[in-house]
Amino acid sequence: MAEIDDLRKATNEPEGDSDYADAELEEILADASSLAAAAAAVWRQKAAKASELVDMVEGPSSRKLSDLLANALKMADMYQGQDDSGQPSGDRPTGLGRITRA
Repeated sequence: MAEIDDLRKATNEPEGDSDYADAELEEILADASSLAAAAAAVWRQKAAKASELVDMVEGPSSRKLSDLLANALKMADMYQGQDDSGQPSGDRPTGLGRITRA
């Protein structure tokens, strides 16, 4: 049960007001190699749901719902590259870039 609570925290899925029942999260955890991999899987599922959303503009107000897709994919990438300690897992190379000043 503690792993389910940790997964809910990592995926912003509060108990009771969630798209995921405990049984669904247990299944995702069972199929994943780690808690971080399970969190990445949930975030990818959230991204799939968000892929249907479009940006809306109504008069002076606007909503950039496409940001939900981009943010969910960023979270999936972040968790995919971690082990359960929250540290980079080592299966991704460290990226180095040149600093440029404007």
